[in-house]
Amino acid sequence: MSQNNGNGLNNYTTNAPGGLTISVSNTRQAIDVMNNRSRQYADMAKQYKDEAKAYRDAARVYAEENSDVTMLYVNELEARLQGEIDQKQDTGDYALNSSIPVKVSDLTNDSGFLTSADMATTSDLGVVMVDGTTITADGNGVISADLSELQNKADVDLTNINPAQSAKDEIISWGMPDYSAGVSVTATQAINLNYDALLVWYKNAGAASTTNIAVYKGTNSSDLQIGVCGQSSSAGGGYYSLTLPLCKNEDYYIVFNGSAFVCKYYPLKGE
Repeated sequence: MSQNNGNGLNNYTTNAPGGLTISVSNTRQAIDVMNNRSRQYADMAKQYKDEAKAYRDAARVYAEENSDVTMLYVNELEARLQGEIDQKQDTGDYALNSSIPVKVSDLTNDSGFLTSADMATTSDLGVVMVDGTTITADGNGVISADLSELQNKADVDLTNINPAQSAKDEIISWGMPDYSAGVSVTATQAINLNYDALLVWYKNAGAASTTNIAVYKGTNSSDLQIGVCGQSSSAGGGYYSLTLPLCKNEDYYIVFNGSAFVCKYYPLKGE
């Protein structure tokens, strides 16, 4: 039930269980009451603080006038009373509980703390993610990379080395044929090597004879011809030779005519 109390404010009353009557003024009046009570408590605190100081001073006077009270006791008492005083607060304005922020979003972010983060780019900081395969992160945020791709690779940075002449000579020698490991080829055949090699053919007799060789890039004589050499008839004589590089894992077809020849392929030393 609403009733005007004569000073421009409305009182609201209701009957609670047990016959208890509750009367509450409007919100503004309730806030004024709370603020007045806060100021009363502050004044009381000031009063208690002043009283404590008076008791402290009285105790000092009493100790000075009575020799049976030691200064040690007085100092301990003073320190204890000072601790009580320090816990008191002078009178002043107090904030109501309802005006104190309870959410971070109620505060002003004047220091510019991050409230969200975008994905990182080549020019902007942000959140990064690992692919979970070659780069992974454990539960503690430690990032690891899969280095299996680097196994059996050079263990030094080759972009800035300055090798000795002996090292340079060794590197160059890798591209030279190993003449101690030659493999003879005596009949027409197709070959596919698992290493780079050098094919060498030569006619080993100066007498007149029909002896020649043809090499094709492929598996038969209809493929691309990449080398041919020799004597096509028995007229005349002379010496002939042919040298061709062979790449590993590629097909070659070698055709011979005659028998007065030597043909071998030699693996390169770097293989």
